Amino acid sequence: MSMDARDKTSHRLSHELTAHSVASALSEIQELVRSKNDVAIDLTDVEQIDTCGLQLLLVACQVVREEGRKFQLTGDISQNIQSFVKESGFDDQFDDMIDADCSRAVI
Repeated sequence: MSMDARDKTSHRLSHELTAHSVASALSEIQELVRSKNDVAIDLTDVEQIDTCGLQLLLVACQVVREEGRKFQLTGDISQNIQSFVKESGFDDQFDDMIDADCSRAVI
């Protein structure tokens, strides 16, 4: 089966990706990673992220891609998230996860 023909499991996160909420996000993302499908995570409703949330996304991306699947971040990514990622020095890795059709502000 080609990567284009593989099913995609999409999920819209509905809370922040911070140390205070990462436990609930972890269970949601673990379920996506276990799906064996390509993974798309919609960040439209996520306004804040910290190093815990960023690490969660980076590790999930690594696991999914090591298994030969696609991992993408989709939706309208907030200015707060984009600024944090850039200030943290992970903008190259973050950009690599973002879907080409994703709406982003210019930072």
